[in-house]
Amino acid sequence: MYAVRRLRVVALCLVIVSPLILLLYNPKTVLELHPVNSIRFSVFPSGEIFGLGKNGSQCLPHEHVMFLKTHKCASTTVQNVLMRYGFKHNLTFALPRNGNGFGMPELFQAEMIPKKLLPPSGKIDIFPIHSRLNVPEHSKILHEDSRWVTIVRDPSRQYESLFIYYKLRESYGLNLTQFRDMPIEKLDALPRKDGIFGKNQMLFDLGYPDNMSVSQLRSALDRLDKLFDLVMISEFMDESLILLRHLLCWSLDDVVSFTMNARREEAKPPLDPELLSALRELNSADVLLYDHFLSKHRKAVLEFGLSKMADEVEELRALQNKYYKDCGTREVEVYSGLVNVYFASNKQEQKCVMMTLPELPLVNAARRHQRALLESLKPSTIRPSSKSNKGLASNRHTTENIP
Repeated sequence: MYAVRRLRVVALCLVIVSPLILLLYNPKTVLELHPVNSIRFSVFPSGEIFGLGKNGSQCLPHEHVMFLKTHKCASTTVQNVLMRYGFKHNLTFALPRNGNGFGMPELFQAEMIPKKLLPPSGKIDIFPIHSRLNVPEHSKILHEDSRWVTIVRDPSRQYESLFIYYKLRESYGLNLTQFRDMPIEKLDALPRKDGIFGKNQMLFDLGYPDNMSVSQLRSALDRLDKLFDLVMISEFMDESLILLRHLLCWSLDDVVSFTMNARREEAKPPLDPELLSALRELNSADVLLYDHFLSKHRKAVLEFGLSKMADEVEELRALQNKYYKDCGTREVEVYSGLVNVYFASNKQEQKCVMMTLPELPLVNAARRHQRALLESLKPSTIRPSSKSNKGLASNRHTTENIP
């Protein structure tokens, strides 16, 4: 309990100082930026910044990506981007035998992937599916030069979305508004639904227990910081997609997207300050996780260049609007009006169809595609992606276990 109280005190301190971090987005503010605690600062590999190679030449598209898909963090939108790229370039995916996830609540194991869905090399190009992080096991089926990416979201909003989507009210016999007046000890004791869904969900998805001490949590953040090449921020999706495209040396067209599996704004209940505070306290470990990577995201945007980022975001949104019009896109309410999904009237353009395809049909299509692809290729013709950057292997993905 003492460690938990310390953790909440730290989280409260971060709430107090977080407005200062907003100064990072003020172009009139001059700040000298330094790596925090000697942790790797840039989201870009050394010498390969903003689409340039080590000698200033154009970089090559990178086709090996490990995406740790977190729950209720807009991760389905990122998944759609990655899988569209994989389809376009005949890349292979990490896919389960059925469904759209790997064995939760257990940590990922390489053997969860059926052999019939693995190339003869045993290495896949893109990992886009829900799994609980287990670095040694993930690394077994990844290329050594894979770029590691995940996404986080404001913990209060993420928990509220989780609570509604997975119907935790029915499991707990509680309305979310009742959390305001309940002792934190009782909230802490609420079990995970199906052993999966509950407090500090992002850290749980990242492979950690939710009862770590402050020192254990800080160690975990340090390890995650070193592991991931990019941690996207749900609230800054467009900026995160720009950083992703430069990390992978992809085109703007490759990362254009529609928001997938998101609730309509009218379906999102307002959260009063007392409830927000209670949810932050309940998810105090996720608060530290989120604030750490939000700060790093802001530094990355400054490093990228505010003016350049604004220009690329404007281009991305214009391209999104163009696809919305050209695809004849319309929004339809599902799940009792809670969620909008997209449908494309233009069925002739594969990209229009794929940009609007929900997660499960997309994963099912990937399974069919991959079976056919592997059947059509002889073992001798399956190659490492010729476009992938070489010489970027790092043993941080093969020797480190999280946790």
